Amino acid sequence: MSRDEWKEFFSGHWTFGGERQIDHEAMFPEELPRRLIRMFSFPGEAVLDPFLGSGTTVKVALELGRRGIGYEIQRDFLPL
Repeated sequence: MSRDEWKEFFSGHWTFGGERQIDHEAMFPEELPRRLIRMFSFPGEAVLDPFLGSGTTVKVALELGRRGIGYEIQRDFLPL
């Protein structure tokens, strides 16, 4: 993470677009987990998402070189 990114990410306020609630009632933009994963983990580490839903967090974790682990208890969300 660059120095400028660190300053932006830890500034306390973020501004980025939202996500439409199409297939899941708790959709969020990929930028949210992307920033948090970059802030609080290193490449090669594992990211756990105990509320997998549509899988956004695990998808972004894999893109960032982390191991993504997630589980979901709502069977209706499994196809997502």
